[in-house]
Amino acid sequence: MRKLLFFLFKLFIIACIIILGYIVFKEKTITPAKDFDSLIVLGDHVKEVGSLSNQLLLRLTRTLEAYMQNQCLIVTTGSRGENEPVEEGIAMRDWLVKSGVNPNDVVAETNSKSTIENIKFANQILVSRGKSKPAIVTSDYHLPRALQIAKDLSINAQGIPSPTKSEYWLKNHSREVLSWGKYLLNKYVLSQK
Repeated sequence: MRKLLFFLFKLFIIACIIILGYIVFKEKTITPAKDFDSLIVLGDHVKEVGSLSNQLLLRLTRTLEAYMQNQCLIVTTGSRGENEPVEEGIAMRDWLVKSGVNPNDVVAETNSKSTIENIKFANQILVSRGKSKPAIVTSDYHLPRALQIAKDLSINAQGIPSPTKSEYWLKNHSREVLSWGKYLLNKYVLSQK
């Protein structure tokens, strides 16, 4: 039994290393977005006091840059998480409007609780408004999975990565490895039952 557990542990470590390598490769080789007609901004934590997390501010700053180059419809995504005073989508929309985005160009999607729902629900809003070529804005480490999810949902999306602070690289990539593991398990194992 001990040998089996040790073998499974080694298999887990090898799988994690392979997934990490894949994430790093994909985030370094993402084609720059062009000719997009809309932006989907994936949510992140809103602090208890109402301020935005550093990672969310980086995503929004990147969104603002993309919008200033190509003014288009933006969908900000995310419901209210535990200990969040407001829905992520609303906090993001408000920040963008205060930063100069036309209020008519931003829609807050506030029902999604996962990356899959973020993309699915945002795309439903875009389709209802005649948009079909979104660019997804999220953190560099998160973008490869977001684009794969969009592909799985038959959404022709491009990606716009926002940077990650170097001191959070290991933590964020480790969490993303586990998120990829859960995503792959759901896609290839659990969905087959």
